Amino acid sequence: SKSRVGEDLNRLRGKRIIFMLPTNGRNLKTVANTASSVIYWRDFVSKNYDDALIMHSWIVCEEDDYAKDTSSYEALSSRGCRVIVVPKAFRTEKGTQYKARALMYAMSIMEKEGLATKDTWIYHQDDETVVGEDTLLGIMDFIENAGPSDVYAAGIIIYADGWESRASRTQEPARTYDDLRILITTRTRGLLSFGHHGSHLLVRADAERRIGWDFGRVKTEDWLFGLKLWQEYSPEKTVLKGFAYEKPPLNARDLMRQRRRWAQGALQIIRRRDVRLRYRLAALYGVVSWLSAFPSLVAFFLNIANPTGGLFVGSGFLAGFTWFSLYKYYGNGYVLNKPYLQNFGDGLGSKIRRTFAIIGGMLLESIAPWYALLRPAKNFEVIKKDEER
Repeated sequence: SKSRVGEDLNRLRGKRIIFMLPTNGRNLKTVANTASSVIYWRDFVSKNYDDALIMHSWIVCEEDDYAKDTSSYEALSSRGCRVIVVPKAFRTEKGTQYKARALMYAMSIMEKEGLATKDTWIYHQDDETVVGEDTLLGIMDFIENAGPSDVYAAGIIIYADGWESRASRTQEPARTYDDLRILITTRTRGLLSFGHHGSHLLVRADAERRIGWDFGRVKTEDWLFGLKLWQEYSPEKTVLKGFAYEKPPLNARDLMRQRRRWAQGALQIIRRRDVRLRYRLAALYGVVSWLSAFPSLVAFFLNIANPTGGLFVGSGFLAGFTWFSLYKYYGNGYVLNKPYLQNFGDGLGSKIRRTFAIIGGMLLESIAPWYALLRPAKNFEVIKKDEER
């Protein structure tokens, strides 16, 4: 709330927040929408809170992408964003590529300008990470009340933008509820669990500089960054108040590609010796649990076909466990997302379409890790977020 954030604005003075959005230029309409949300609420909050916190919006892009669509980037610049162009010649010590390379270059700019200090915070965004007033107030509240060891915070993401009763889109609200699992795990057990986000993530700049993003060729640089940060700092406060608002994958193909990248990234982390064993075991548990989703769903549907049981040993237990887990995740996920869903119908037809779409989404989700094992991607895949209207 405003009164909560405004308890002592003097704690915010002299501090700054950089909204960091690395992009490869393939979703520039979405990026423009995201930047608009930052600019609008930045100006609104600054006006109402006496400019207590200095706010910047950085768009980080590749040199080739900037050359292809210079006018779009110039338009972003004219609206108040700072466009950082990563030179083609820029190399990291470990040959890191893609998003992590862009973040390394952005950090080098921050170091040159004296911004990589404990008084600067970085809010990480993906192409589609729209913010609201609640997001900015949550950021301000965390910074205002952060102690010396509070260098990191993550929050809950709502997937309302572009939601429709399609398999690839009805699946995402369950991830909103899963964010609660991640936040509770980090707060109660001091363990950064499977499913860590790289967006709606707040990091103190001196801590990010210390950890860096130079990990070599990795698929999930955000999760690896989080693990290394936890190994170094063991933060105390980790919950970021306020939501972020993102888009689900637009189609089944993109959902499978996105999940494949996550699964491959988890398998990479399991094999990394620079990650502590307890974190690698947590990643292994996450992968095994994900792989078990498909046989669990098979048991569930077979148990419906033959409710008296006896299909195979343990099928009843698997079906019951699967039903409870799915009900909990989807039910609570939609409770969190429903206030923001524009196309959410309560009629019988809408409920039927939504039910079948959710079932399709569950099947895609359960198949995804097996898809990653059987058809691994060779390069980093960018998920399309710009919709043709």
